[in-house]
Amino acid sequence: MKKIIVAALLLSGLAGFAQTEGRKSETGMMKSDMTPEQMATLRTKKLTLALDLTEAQQKKILAIQLENAKLRMEKKEAWKDQKESENRKSFSAEDRFKLQNERLDRAIAQKEQMRSILNEEQFGKWEKMHQRRGHDKHFKGMRSRTARHHGK
Repeated sequence: MKKIIVAALLLSGLAGFAQTEGRKSETGMMKSDMTPEQMATLRTKKLTLALDLTEAQQKKILAIQLENAKLRMEKKEAWKDQKESENRKSFSAEDRFKLQNERLDRAIAQKEQMRSILNEEQFGKWEKMHQRRGHDKHFKGMRSRTARHHGK
């Protein structure tokens, strides 16, 4: 009887794991083998649905999304190459600062581009969507860790 229960638990656990894995590959754009153009098109269409973009806005945002997708693919390939190479170096504090600084500069530039393309209402919605996606998670996590360490 115990063997049957253990077997049933194992099978149900494996079935749940298999379903989770399938969902990840369907929704994760970076895990798929889509081209940058396909990723940019899908992201632009999602924004069109969410923000009710005009044709002119769609073209401008598609260009931004395409640039971002190409950059992400380049970074992904560079990361893979570095990961596979034998002389993989660890990042110094200066390297991490440089990478984070570049990422934040790109985010600021993109925000300004979006502000120039979208109207006030659309930009407000875009900012809320952008924050929900987790772009501020790092900073929220830092605040909560700091509060815990200071006994708040």
